Amino acid sequence: QGRRMDAPVLPVLEPFAEVLPGGGLRAGSAYSLARSSSLVSGLLAGPSQNGTWCAVVGMPDFGVEAAESAGVDLSHLVLVPDPGPRWLAVAATLAEVIPVVAVRPASRTADAEVSRLGARLRDRGAVLLVQGPWPQAEASLDLAEPE
Repeated sequence: QGRRMDAPVLPVLEPFAEVLPGGGLRAGSAYSLARSSSLVSGLLAGPSQNGTWCAVVGMPDFGVEAAESAGVDLSHLVLVPDPGPRWLAVAATLAEVIPVVAVRPASRTADAEVSRLGARLRDRGAVLLVQGPWPQAEASLDLAEPE
């Protein structure tokens, strides 16, 4: 899909570094995740601990206490629990200024919108973590045993 393999990689916690292509979250990429808050928290922990801002969009049940105990630095976390029907516009706007954006899509996304968002991610060097399927994902991650 024309991704630059030399794009910067954001560090992640050790268990994730072993399974992610390049050993971390590749700037300008999207990742498809299982619907697991533990997985989102685990992936946000490394970047937030290194001072990278992260956002969580459309996950009203995202537990900040659980995220903090998973290692997320809450001082580098922005929460948008209910972005409404324009969730994609909210996620895209946040990706302009926040390097890691996790989102639970509220509806199916048109291919053209996916492509536009992918171009924005590459332009800004942002990472998108999507709970659910995503057509242009760098990788798909699931957890067999969340603990």
